[in-house]
Amino acid sequence: MRRKLLLFICFSLLVSSTTMVMAQADQFLENGNKFMQVGDWQRAIVEFEKGLEIAEYDLEIAERLADAYLASGKRDDYIDEYKQLTKDDYTYPTNHFILGILRLDKADELEYENNRRDIYPRAIESFAIAIAFGADEALSRYYLGRAYEMDYTWGKYDNPSVANLEKYNDSIEHYEKAIQFSPEFLPAYVRLAIIYLVTGNLERALQQIETAVSIMPDNADAIYWLAHFSYLAGNYEDAVSYGLHATQINPNDAAAYGLLGLAYAQLDEKLLAIAMLRQGLNLGLPSSWAWYRFQYQGTLNALTR
Repeated sequence: MRRKLLLFICFSLLVSSTTMVMAQADQFLENGNKFMQVGDWQRAIVEFEKGLEIAEYDLEIAERLADAYLASGKRDDYIDEYKQLTKDDYTYPTNHFILGILRLDKADELEYENNRRDIYPRAIESFAIAIAFGADEALSRYYLGRAYEMDYTWGKYDNPSVANLEKYNDSIEHYEKAIQFSPEFLPAYVRLAIIYLVTGNLERALQQIETAVSIMPDNADAIYWLAHFSYLAGNYEDAVSYGLHATQINPNDAAAYGLLGLAYAQLDEKLLAIAMLRQGLNLGLPSSWAWYRFQYQGTLNALTR
C-alpha cells in the first residue's frame, strides 16, 4: 500500500512538473507572437528560442521561430547555421524541421532561377529526416506534403501536366496523414482542395472543405474557405450564406467581405457588392488575388463608374 502511494506521489509530481514546463513554453510562444505582431523580429527570436530550450520537440514553436528568422531578412545566414546544427546533432528532428522551412522559402523565392530545382529536394529531405527521428505529426506531414507539391508544380502553372492528379500522390498522402494526426488541421484540407481544384475535380475540392467545416463548425477560416470554393463552383447564394456566417464569427475577416462583394456582384446585388468590397478593402484586403482571378478593386471600380 505504501509503495503504491509513493508511486502515485511520484507520478503526480511528474505530471505537475511537465504541466509547468509546458506552461512556460506556451508563455514564451505567446511573448514571441506579440513581438512578431509589432515587427520586433529579434526579440521574437529570443522568446521562441527560449521556448524551444524548454520544449525541444514543440513544432509549433519551431515553426514560429522559422517564421521569425525569415522575417528578420537573414534567412540564408540561418540556413547555414542550421545546416551546421543538423550535422552536429543529426538525430535532433526539430532543427531539420526548421531547416526545411527555411529551404522551402528560399526555393519559393528563386522561382525563375534554375537552382530552385535543387533546393526543393533538400527541403523534402529535411522534413523527411525530422519525421524519421520522431517529429511525426500534423505539422511536419503538412510541410512535407507542401514541399512535394511545390517541387512538382514549379514552372508548370501554364502547363497541362499540372492537372495530372497522379503526380500529387506524395502530397496527398502527407496531407491526409496530417489530418489523421489532427482532424482540425485546416491547412491540410485547404491544400487538398486546391489540388483537386487544379486537377479539374471541383466537386471533390468542395467536399474537402465541407468535411473540415463539419468537424470545425465554428471555425471562421474553415467557413470562409467553404464560401470560397462555393463561389468557384458557381454556387453564389451558398457563397453569400457562408461568407456572412464567417463575418459573424470574425467581423474583421477582410477576405470574407471581399468574397461576399464578388458573390453579390454575380447575383446583380450591386449596392451590397459595393458595401462588402469597400469593407474588405478598408480592412486591408489587397486589390486582387491573381491565382484565383479575384479582382476586388477592379470589380468595385466597375460597379461605381
